[in-house]
Amino acid sequence: MEDTFQYNDKAWPIVEVIFPKHELSLEEISMYLQKLETYFDRNELMFLILDISESGWVSPQQRFEIGKWIMSDKERIRKLMKGTAYVAKNQIIRLALQTFMSFEDVNKVIGPIKVFSSIELARKWASETFIST
Repeated sequence: MEDTFQYNDKAWPIVEVIFPKHELSLEEISMYLQKLETYFDRNELMFLILDISESGWVSPQQRFEIGKWIMSDKERIRKLMKGTAYVAKNQIIRLALQTFMSFEDVNKVIGPIKVFSSIELARKWASETFIST
């Protein structure tokens, strides 16, 4: 299966990931996590921008797999991840994501975390946050 996510690491250490527009399969989530692993294998500080503006549904099982992956290597991720910005154009999705993230232990690993309405705002915050750390 072909990876349906779009990755942009031209502004390394800031990595942008655009989620596909269709409902995701477990295999696609697995491929996404494998790709993220290659970035962490660089063993350098990094920052993720995850654009979910037009993404399909991520099931509870898929969210569980992502959380499990994060928690399985949390010390390395915590050491290398300087922050995560989510991009969601829909205000309801932004609010739901902010609420969900406020309850998750994952925040302590991939934080700080912020949710934005545009990729430009996320890039600005990522640059400012990365420079200040």
